[in-house]
Amino acid sequence: MSSLHEEAISVSDGEASHVENTNITVIAINNEPSVGTIGVKTVWTHGENQTFYEEVGVVDTEDGTQTSGNFTFNLTFLNGVAPFFNISEFGIMDFTANVTYFGAGNASKVYNLSLCVTDRNLTSYHQNISLCGMQNSTNWTVCQNFSLTVTAENRAPRIVSYFNSILNLSVQGTSTLSFNVSETDDDGTIPDCYWYADDVFKEYDSGSLVDEFSYSFGCGVSGVHTIKAFVTDGELNDSVQWNVTVGYVVCPTGGAGAGGGWGGGGISLFCLEKWSCDDWDVCRNVALNLDTGILVGEDYRDVQKECSEFGWDEEFCGYQTRDCFDANTCNTTYQELSAIQSCYYTEDPSCFDGIKNCHDGGCEFLIDCGGSCEACPTCSDGAQNQGEEGIDCGGSCPNNCVLEIPKTIDVKIFSYILVGAILLSIIVVKLHQILKSRKQRE
Repeated sequence: MSSLHEEAISVSDGEASHVENTNITVIAINNEPSVGTIGVKTVWTHGENQTFYEEVGVVDTEDGTQTSGNFTFNLTFLNGVAPFFNISEFGIMDFTANVTYFGAGNASKVYNLSLCVTDRNLTSYHQNISLCGMQNSTNWTVCQNFSLTVTAENRAPRIVSYFNSILNLSVQGTSTLSFNVSETDDDGTIPDCYWYADDVFKEYDSGSLVDEFSYSFGCGVSGVHTIKAFVTDGELNDSVQWNVTVGYVVCPTGGAGAGGGWGGGGISLFCLEKWSCDDWDVCRNVALNLDTGILVGEDYRDVQKECSEFGWDEEFCGYQTRDCFDANTCNTTYQELSAIQSCYYTEDPSCFDGIKNCHDGGCEFLIDCGGSCEACPTCSDGAQNQGEEGIDCGGSCPNNCVLEIPKTIDVKIFSYILVGAILLSIIVVKLHQILKSRKQRE
């Protein structure tokens, strides 16, 4: 639901912090669900690999995961094939093959399928929802096609040709390289193709026997790097790798620079990237999301490495994601910010677990404070805390505490008081002498 919030904007150096309050109108939108890639699959009519079992991984900001029961799954067999298995309300497909699923005399048969996932719409929406790029509360439907090959004798896909035909290349860092591979499969499967740069996954292609990929290593990069195409039928695979020697190009610092050595000179315009990111999402368990296909293998290995460096066991190894965008829309990624990081996973994050984490729609600013928790102590909250020597001063705060200086007494007033005290003393002495004298006469 849309709502008006009074939020505290805080800054901190890790020890001291400062906070200012502001009002923010939060407009609820229906986010598109993220669906894990299924890809091409192959099962045998005999032996161990007869079963096709797939739990479709879904993550949605409003509706949770595939196990929430908030999604509608629809599986369609294409090319006029009668369905012989379905998908459950929780996104599970389970099918065991045998020889009846390919024609007599055939060694294999390919079935093309389409999977669609639909989330729930918003029950109501803010009048200014169009400011968020949405017109109403309509639900989202996300679809993907995949193929299932049933075979009695699976044969590996083969890359039959590729471009660039030279496997050892030399280029400048900002040059854009173009690659393609042509593949075939004797079982009739159209293989999936995965592209990697320096063993980091970059692109997924499916549904074609010719796959293309373009890539630039960018400025500030040099040395020997690799581009790899990996084709698979879901069980067997083939690959080709290019070794690229990259020449160093200095990164622009913004603005326009004069070109040289171009037959007369000219002006070369650079777009200065300006990246910004949303807040980190909740911390999710790495192993669980790898199993559901939401977290790809390369990201899994990177996060696992970070968790190991922090000394976190696998059960506590988690990851967070965030959405980032370039405000200047340069269409380059030289300075792109990371959209994934490791985090300490706990099943029930709260404001009392001693962990800086995200939960209940917000991220803690410091451990167990800020975000959805109570405000963090600051140097402007009117309280003596966080090791301060006084209220909002001394200790971790930048302002020194003001020393209290005793008030001085006016000299004239002090003189009057002194004279009065002396006179009072004389009067007391005289009265004492008079009383003593009377007693003696009596």
